[in-house]
Amino acid sequence: MAGGGRVFHIGACIGEGGFGEVYRAVMRRPAGLEREVAVKTLKPAVAPDVEAVRRLRDEARLLARLDHRAILAVHDLVRLDGRIALVTQLLRRRSALFSMIIGMFIMPLSAFCMAAGNLVGSESILGMHPIAFCMVVGIAFQGLAESFISPRFLEYFSRQAPKGQEGLYLGFSHLHSFVSNIVGFGLSGFLLSRYCPDPRTLPELVQQERLASLAGAGPMPAQYAHAHYIWFVFVGIAIASAVGLLAFGWVVERLDRGAATGASSVARD
Repeated sequence: MAGGGRVFHIGACIGEGGFGEVYRAVMRRPAGLEREVAVKTLKPAVAPDVEAVRRLRDEARLLARLDHRAILAVHDLVRLDGRIALVTQLLRRRSALFSMIIGMFIMPLSAFCMAAGNLVGSESILGMHPIAFCMVVGIAFQGLAESFISPRFLEYFSRQAPKGQEGLYLGFSHLHSFVSNIVGFGLSGFLLSRYCPDPRTLPELVQQERLASLAGAGPMPAQYAHAHYIWFVFVGIAIASAVGLLAFGWVVERLDRGAATGASSVARD
């Protein structure tokens, strides 16, 4: 394909969304210089109306104004075979599943850090109480994990969908949140009543002991001695989730490989 005086050799499709497709390509300039790029075009099934083209052009203009190593570089906006195409830098990236698995294995570290506040002594760390410090570290790990998971989550679900059913699959992509909220509702109530009970349910003497501890005048009552066990439960849940995602990816890969082998066999027959 030719565009803007350059020739584009289009390769495999490496990504797609609701309106567009992204292809690996080689851009050759008139002087013979070549560069590997990514080319984003509207899907053939999407009518090239004013709105769709405007959205693609707005995306190009917005990215072209930004200059940062963490932001995709835009090379040009061209017309290839009558279709508007956005030419950008080609990122060397891991698969969506790989990124999500990395994030899921970081999650247990987050929960463990939050549990460690009761295990590192009582001396302040960087001017903070050990529990507060460990909570900050745990939240930082959680944010790091989310940076691996959240950007790739919907992409992974859309790639599992058969052609034409992407919207249906994305609509059910948060079904796990519905189930986990129901399970978590009961589990959190049990854990709190077991390891961190409502002070109003405790004897008056224990309530006073708790208030004195919060004021720095003694240890917490025995009823709160193992409150950090709540986070150990979440460590276990996070590890089980990460291993489950790893196993799911392995099974899906085998099924896809088997389906591809079967299709190839039918084609040869």
